[in-house]
Amino acid sequence: MRIAVVHEAAHPPTSSIEILYAIKDKGAEALYLRPSRISCSIVDGDIKFFYGMKELPSIDAIIVRSLGFITSLEQFVKRYALIKLFELKGTLIVNPIDSMIICRDKFLSLSILAMKGIPVPETLITEVVPLAMAQSKKFGTFVLKPVVGSLGLGSLKLNDTDILFNIAKLYTMLNQPLYIQRYVRKPGRDIRVLVIGDEIVGAIYRVAPSSDAWKTNIAQGARPEPAKLDSELEELSFKVVEALKLYYAGIDIVEDLEDEKHRYKVIEVNASPLWSGLKRALGVNPAKELIEYVFKLVKQ
Repeated sequence: MRIAVVHEAAHPPTSSIEILYAIKDKGAEALYLRPSRISCSIVDGDIKFFYGMKELPSIDAIIVRSLGFITSLEQFVKRYALIKLFELKGTLIVNPIDSMIICRDKFLSLSILAMKGIPVPETLITEVVPLAMAQSKKFGTFVLKPVVGSLGLGSLKLNDTDILFNIAKLYTMLNQPLYIQRYVRKPGRDIRVLVIGDEIVGAIYRVAPSSDAWKTNIAQGARPEPAKLDSELEELSFKVVEALKLYYAGIDIVEDLEDEKHRYKVIEVNASPLWSGLKRALGVNPAKELIEYVFKLVKQ
């Protein structure tokens, strides 16, 4: 069996290295492919793939971790299309490329979850500055986030529409939409649940590094602790994976202290999650679990 890990970094990041080792431990051939180096040609009605100057052999499964930092629409279309062609040619893509693209768009993924009856925070995306101002006043305290982003970078907690107005002017000049979310008052932590297939590999509380810190990302200094999973959380996690058509996911959930009806709200879904905090707190091996599941899918 031949399994590839796709990530644009010149040197594989830790999570990709762990996946590559897990592939080898299962006795399969492991490939590390950068999307910028993958090419494709149409020859006599057939599709052939190349990596650098060499034609790629057949690949049983591709685990897409990142398409890289994309600077143009054309670059995005090329990288997306090539992964999609692998899929159309019968290669298992984990996660499905369409689902990954949906999850990269925070607003689109939350909208799909909301339409499936899954609780999410009140959220607005707009390029109309007066609407952003009016909605943020209703929210009171709100979070301005990048539409595409990770690790909590670039997110701002605000309660002043004048500050939002000044930021909005800059966003307008840069042709960036405004993504605004009502701030959910939480107990100094959020919950990360890692789902692979029909199993929950683990769940952790990501505890804020101090009482005045509001970000609970591990990359922002949050402390991982084992989390208790009740039946409501388990059901919610599986509904998220099903709604977004994912094989595996890292689901970020907040406990809303002000909403008795919906005490859990999904704030983000990561289709290529990092898991260092989960490993540290629980001693699990997500890469091994993921590859076990990929082998099962390929054999099916």
